Amino acid sequence: MRALALCLLALEACQQALHPVSFPVRVKATSDQGEPLAGVKIAAGGRELGATDAAGLLQASLTGDEGQRVQLGFVCPDRYERLGQGPSLILRKLSNLDLGAPQHTSVEVQCAPSLRSKVIAVRAGQPDLPVLLRGEVVARTNERGTTHVLLRERAGTSVRLTLDTSSAPQLRPASPVRMFAVSGKDDFAVWDQPFEVIAKKPK
Repeated sequence: MRALALCLLALEACQQALHPVSFPVRVKATSDQGEPLAGVKIAAGGRELGATDAAGLLQASLTGDEGQRVQLGFVCPDRYERLGQGPSLILRKLSNLDLGAPQHTSVEVQCAPSLRSKVIAVRAGQPDLPVLLRGEVVARTNERGTTHVLLRERAGTSVRLTLDTSSAPQLRPASPVRMFAVSGKDDFAVWDQPFEVIAKKPK
């Protein structure tokens, strides 16, 4: 009997080796704002599983031994960067008696936009003053002396803007500069820049 039991165990092990167990998994990809993100490529063990759909979801199957830990990798779509490392999961058979309960293991990955938007409202009180970014004119104040600048920059960087007064030499300070930090989310800032008008000296 003992020999028979050992043979049966050996036969079962061989069958498992020939027919690896499949474990269903669902991967959900979102932006850092929690919105579904399509086109995120998911891989496990060096094998690509596929990419998330318009709902940010990917249904896949992993093969292996129950209790095995599997590390997932992911690549974000263009203009996005990974937040953190890929999750790891343990392969387990789910035997829910509730047929309405999920029959898969769920994991989530996140990507953040590579560039962040920052809107700068400029209030200078002087018309027709160019706003410079890296030496290029990106805006100009209107007749009320206001304008706005839309920046698209990497999070964690700082941007230098200049109000160019070279065409209005009577204004002080001359061509003032302001630095703006770009945070990890889209935001808004105001640049209030007062000027003093220096009267021309009579000849």
